[in-house]
Amino acid sequence: MQKRCILYDNCKMSPPPSVGEEDYAFDGVHPLTLADKPYLDIFFKQDNPLTSELTFTNLFMWQDYYRPRWRVHQDCLLIWLRAASGRIMLLPPLGTGDKTEAVEYGFKLMASAGIPPCLGRAGQDLIDNWLDKSRLNIEERRNQADYVYLSQDLIDLKGNRFHRKKNHLNRFLKTCPHFVYRKITPAIIEQVQEFQDQWSCRRQNREGIADEHRAVMLALDNFSSLDCDGAAIFLEKKVVAYSLGEALNHNTAVIHVEKADSLVNGAYVAINQMFCQNRWSCFTFINREQDMGLPGLRAAKESYYPHHMVNKFTVTTK
Repeated sequence: MQKRCILYDNCKMSPPPSVGEEDYAFDGVHPLTLADKPYLDIFFKQDNPLTSELTFTNLFMWQDYYRPRWRVHQDCLLIWLRAASGRIMLLPPLGTGDKTEAVEYGFKLMASAGIPPCLGRAGQDLIDNWLDKSRLNIEERRNQADYVYLSQDLIDLKGNRFHRKKNHLNRFLKTCPHFVYRKITPAIIEQVQEFQDQWSCRRQNREGIADEHRAVMLALDNFSSLDCDGAAIFLEKKVVAYSLGEALNHNTAVIHVEKADSLVNGAYVAINQMFCQNRWSCFTFINREQDMGLPGLRAAKESYYPHHMVNKFTVTTK
């Protein structure tokens, strides 16, 4: 049974929207459920995706917000999302089939349901190798671009670029010498959830916090059934920072969640550095997802000096 988020009682946050009239369907599509994971993972592994959205965990944890629907067409997995604005979009097809034909088929299903065809979060590879650009409108979405870093940069924090980050880490190590770094297991999930509740409660008036909180709690509730790895930092037996991530492809890990107590100096830098060092050092790159156009989040992500960006595009028919 899913654990109820105490945040709704403590902070008067609204519950998730009911499915009802916000639901949608095409011919032969299925709502995404945890039971679908073994089958859908086959397609994710075949494709080695670069964009952060294309993991089962990401789609599953954000299901209340995006209402993912899927079906398979000729060896391609097609996934649709519905944003809060009501706009429905097809994600880049996954699998070994003809992606050009898969996008065309996905668009036909949308058009037959009276929905304007739209492909969202498309990467440069799909644009260059599978789409007929002469027949399509293609717009870059800077706010959705993923920040990708060299894992060794995040671990070592060497050089003048990372001088301030290294100072924050050293300050944390000096002022919190008795910290405990722990891999997240079912034994400490409730403590992590309690911290997540408190973290979100203090920020309840910020736009998007309730949606993010629901997504994170869904991931934590189902942690043992997902492919996520996680770590937490404890001070005096209480969580002060934690992070969740997983392998995105053969050389890149993706960080889905990172939270820390802002009153604990250096806690954000510490969980970032320690999680990368203890779990992701065998990966070349770390994808830390997008900034969604939020100035503070953009500044934070840029402060770690990304190695490159994974640009994303929205594609519609002319």
